Amino acid sequence: MNEYVLVEFPEDAAHFEENDIGYPCFNSEDNGARYVPKEEYIKHFGHEPQPNSYFAIVQWPESQEYLGDDGDNDSIEALCEQIIADEKGLSDFGSSAVWVPLCITDEL
Repeated sequence: MNEYVLVEFPEDAAHFEENDIGYPCFNSEDNGARYVPKEEYIKHFGHEPQPNSYFAIVQWPESQEYLGDDGDNDSIEALCEQIIADEKGLSDFGSSAVWVPLCITDEL
């Protein structure tokens, strides 16, 4: 499973956006947030990301488990984000793919 890092602060994410690295995050309060490959994050910042910033892309049919919301916005599953408005993400992963916090996937 490829690991991605959610980079939220605009000043941190600018390098990745300018170089078309990663995929936009529309679930974040910070404009310009991006999911970037872990290797690119380390290459740019020179250190490992915080453990709670890891995400994975989960594709169909496994993504069914994470599609939809159970109504509990405080749930960690509320952090899951379906790819709906990102052409590159749709092309690479499909319309039923979901960004999922790595800590809740079965891959740990």
